[in-house]
Amino acid sequence: MRTFHDPKIDGIARLELFDGLSRRQLSRLATLADEIERPAGTELARQGAFGGEALIVLDGMILIERDGHEIAVVGAGTVLGEIALLDRVRRNATVTTLTSVRLLVLGIRDFQALLYEFPAIADRIERDAEARHAAAHEAS
Repeated sequence: MRTFHDPKIDGIARLELFDGLSRRQLSRLATLADEIERPAGTELARQGAFGGEALIVLDGMILIERDGHEIAVVGAGTVLGEIALLDRVRRNATVTTLTSVRLLVLGIRDFQALLYEFPAIADRIERDAEARHAAAHEAS
């Protein structure tokens, strides 16, 4: 039996966030998300703007700033922008690429489909979002 390898699916499969998903589930997830690449220095989200998509980092490093101060540098497996979609609030941080990056982009409908179709992943994303949202309010 021949195994077909898709770089997008292989990239998703490497992320801890998606541990335990079957190849078929990974394939479904790949159909929900667009894959994009951006060079270093690209602003992906601006604090205070409305958010229409969530991002999942496949490769590369990203700087997260709030009120002009660095709050984190993150890499592969990080979900960004989900707080704005989950809570329907403005972006709470500015996100800029430090290196070239590969990202999965999920518009609001596809993000909602991800949460609905993959409850275990939804739980992980929502727990992480709650923790970061609480931290953002403490820092304010």
